[in-house]
Amino acid sequence: MKLRAVLSALALATVLGAQTVEGIPEMARPLRNGETCIDNDCILTVEQFLERHGYALTPDDLVSALHDPAAEVRSLAAGKLARGEVRSAVPALVEAFAVERAPGTQMWMASALATLGDDRGLPTLERLCKDDGDPAPLHRAAVRSFAAGFMVRLHNKACNDSAIEVLRFRASLRATPVQGASLDVDFSLVGNLEGVSERQSKEIREIAERYLDDGRYDVRMAASNVLARFGDDGSVRKLKKALATEPDVTVRARMQAALDQLDR
Repeated sequence: MKLRAVLSALALATVLGAQTVEGIPEMARPLRNGETCIDNDCILTVEQFLERHGYALTPDDLVSALHDPAAEVRSLAAGKLARGEVRSAVPALVEAFAVERAPGTQMWMASALATLGDDRGLPTLERLCKDDGDPAPLHRAAVRSFAAGFMVRLHNKACNDSAIEVLRFRASLRATPVQGASLDVDFSLVGNLEGVSERQSKEIREIAERYLDDGRYDVRMAASNVLARFGDDGSVRKLKKALATEPDVTVRARMQAALDQLDR
């Protein structure tokens, strides 16, 4: 599985520079032979990444990788053990998790434990998705979004409000395109929340409606997707208005699909 696909599946926000979270693997790698490349950005698979750090894909090697000096290696080893349903690795994961300090790796290990039937990491994910202690707003939003993404993947609604708060915060950065660059991912995250209350639905809907005319086509598409699930009669009117002036054929198709969904 590609690193990009791993992160996308978790609906995690892409962050830049100082806003990266230690232990969350980067998606793009330098050009090397044998890698998958898109516009000269090359993507390592999880397997390639671990093998380049000297680890085979056996359970024993993956358990050893939980103590690698590189946080990214520890994270991906935990994820690989979870995806492989290696339940015998739970004691080793518990031991590694107890001493882990990188926030991103804590999330991966906590999610791996929960995937393998051990919920001891869930309090850490909930704490991180609600944490307001980081003085840097963008970094704080990144950590909270990542943690909420893991909880969504685990079908746990404890971080629903946090996911919406991150969306609201990044929406407030509309005038700064670089800082607001992950809004499409934030919309995808809230679009996958389970057990959403009417209050939460209303807030998600109101934010999404404001972005139907955003200058970024991926944001307009993501907002349309969200409205397909959370929209109401007012959303139908706004979608029709946006559709009438939408210049991109792909976004128009997405808006029409949202309207069709709401008309059912």
